[in-house]
Amino acid sequence: MKRALMAMFFVGYAGTIAAGNDIGTVAIYSDGKVEKLIEKGTGWEVWEDQRKRLYRRSIHPVVPVLSYQKYPDRTQGYSHTLKFGSPETLIPFGKDDAAEFEMNRQSSKSGNSIRHWRCTYQGEGRFKLKKKKYKTNKYNCARSVFWKEVIAKVRETHDIEYAPELGLVVERKVRGRSGKTKRVELEALLTPERATAKRISRIVYKLRKQK
Repeated sequence: MKRALMAMFFVGYAGTIAAGNDIGTVAIYSDGKVEKLIEKGTGWEVWEDQRKRLYRRSIHPVVPVLSYQKYPDRTQGYSHTLKFGSPETLIPFGKDDAAEFEMNRQSSKSGNSIRHWRCTYQGEGRFKLKKKKYKTNKYNCARSVFWKEVIAKVRETHDIEYAPELGLVVERKVRGRSGKTKRVELEALLTPERATAKRISRIVYKLRKQK
């Protein structure tokens, strides 16, 4: 049932963007995280990080991680299933500049919970990766819970910058309830041919040295 629901969710807009990255592509982020694309399907991709944890992600940047699996026990982690709403109607996949949706989160640690999201399109931007600039789409997303099912309380906000040409979120700023903000940027994107262990190690070393 969950797979069928997610398939219906993605099939409407999966063909509206570029084919994306090839299997074996490696993304390196400003926090030192390294991820390798190992699988892709209709509307989703699976990335494996340096600790062999798996992240199944929607091709739409505002949708939370579809599933996360720890290593070596793949039964540990969490998954998200769309309960209602249409995040795919947001620009550039649709024509709307705002969307609300709910995801059912099932965690091996904390059980089930419902997460309410409201995302708005914030316009276009530019992101520089190495010497090239990419056109981006900007979003602001807020996750809320409802007190007595009436009053919405924001638990976290995400400022997302997405580059359609790369098919990736190139910058994300997350602000939690405490007001603390975490910012992560894409630092390098290596094709399968260029993603050697030596090159990856050199880039990560430089990032750590800059801190």
